[in-house]
Amino acid sequence: MFGALSLSAAAQAQETTFTYDLTKAYKPSVALNNFNCGWAFYSYEKEGKTDSKRQDYKGYAVDSVSKSIGLPEECHVWVRNPRLVQTINDAGFYNSGNDGRNMAVDGLTAGDKVIFKYTSESDDETKTKMIYATGASGLTCALINGDTLRAGLSVINSGDTIVIDSAKFVNSKNVEDGYISVLLYKKMAVASVKILKGDGSELLYDFTKAGTPVAISNFNRNQSKEGKIYVNQGEGKENRNRNDFKGYTPDSVTASLGLPDECHIFQGQNRIVQYLTHRGVYVSGNTQWAVDGLDSADVVEIEYIAPGLSDDKQHILFTNGTSATTKVFLNNSTDTLAVLAPINSGDSLTVATTSDLDGQGNVNGYVTFQAYKGMYIQKIVITKHSVADGIKAPTVSVAPANTDNAWYTLSGVMVEKPQNGVYIHNGKKIIVK
Repeated sequence: MFGALSLSAAAQAQETTFTYDLTKAYKPSVALNNFNCGWAFYSYEKEGKTDSKRQDYKGYAVDSVSKSIGLPEECHVWVRNPRLVQTINDAGFYNSGNDGRNMAVDGLTAGDKVIFKYTSESDDETKTKMIYATGASGLTCALINGDTLRAGLSVINSGDTIVIDSAKFVNSKNVEDGYISVLLYKKMAVASVKILKGDGSELLYDFTKAGTPVAISNFNRNQSKEGKIYVNQGEGKENRNRNDFKGYTPDSVTASLGLPDECHIFQGQNRIVQYLTHRGVYVSGNTQWAVDGLDSADVVEIEYIAPGLSDDKQHILFTNGTSATTKVFLNNSTDTLAVLAPINSGDSLTVATTSDLDGQGNVNGYVTFQAYKGMYIQKIVITKHSVADGIKAPTVSVAPANTDNAWYTLSGVMVEKPQNGVYIHNGKKIIVK
């Protein structure tokens, strides 16, 4: 099954790791370090702080940065902590820190309306909704659907319209300045805040415009005109050959993102634009991903998240077709993975045997995954096992898999009498003691 390999005495086994960190590749467009001015604000007053007075905030100090991302010069949206650098990415104004950060809107009068749009990545279901937090001494009365909001108790859903019923708060400059404050939990991102003034004017703070995701339009390429890869072969598709994909073509964009030049990850469709977001590559449809260029004993790890997806779509599935000859072990198992086996984020896939050839007749083992729409591919790490002095790892010839009853090292070298160690025998990883 494996060809013989002779090594010089100087040749030593070594590992090479390729890390495709698709979250680090994305860089938020804007960091606002002028989002607040003044002292801390007690928006959700506790017992004993009923007389505490907030300062007269007006959000960020207008400068070239705030103008460049299209924020209104008349800013009435801010968070509680002064002099805090705010990260704005493609999801919006992202709370990566405290579990109870206040965001406030001021300059309000009776009849004004405020609409928050937001998302949450929290795993805690009790912390996925925005909470109204204006303190008892705030004097501003707000309603949703005719119901009066109560601090710490009322939930504000994304897109709800908050109507200001009365605004009697007087700021430090002795000017009437109604305000409302909401509580942002950790991993919550405010996409936009819209203020509809009673006089018909509108202020829109669209934070998503500030953090545009990076687009890679060359994420796939192959050696023929076909763009699909038939990895999960069903009946009647046994003889379909996959194309020789090699992921993106390295260029100035991939270099600027810090992605390895020797790319072995790709999606199962050619000429598709991939968007790198702060959460990783967004899976825009139920598609198959693959890692190729693999040899025996190579290790692949994949990390991903599936926020908000149904229970049956929480896991990536292993999808190598029945006619594919690359076999892998999952974590410490000694059984090769079957088609449609679930793979947890962070699982380790160790290549047991590989006899796949690309469209040019070259050895090119590959493994494939089924990903669902709404997932984010965050990181793929490939650990390749090779030898020094320019000698390549064992090559693979086409032969019936797992039928020769021979013993092989993890490097693919056939041995007559296995000694203590780990070997491949009939397609399984076996420990000899």
